[in-house]
Amino acid sequence: MHTATTRTHSYSLDHTLLGLSYLLYILVLTAPLGCLISYYKMKVYENIRKNNQTLSAEEELLNSHHSWLVRTFIFTILMSMAALGTIYYLFGFIIAAVAVSWYLYRLIKGSFLFLGHKPTPANDS
Repeated sequence: MHTATTRTHSYSLDHTLLGLSYLLYILVLTAPLGCLISYYKMKVYENIRKNNQTLSAEEELLNSHHSWLVRTFIFTILMSMAALGTIYYLFGFIIAAVAVSWYLYRLIKGSFLFLGHKPTPANDS
């Protein structure tokens, strides 16, 4: 169980983990590992809420980035599967280009927001 004091001292580690997650996503092949880290941190923040504790502003910021990364991974996988399924009809190349562009957009936007200490959009695409 997290207490206020242990949560305060873990901000540095949490920022490092988020930076590591972004790096793993940028390296593409290690994105699944970055997704696992982000998913784990999302669950940690969810458990804090379930224990009737509120997240600090810093934790809300970090949580928004972790959920941004998890959604990026899931939707990129789905678009990639759609691209592979339609590659025979040549439409898959268009879907693949959209998937790659969207993935890069999400990583670049998320990275700049993280470096600027700003949360990601709540209801994004």
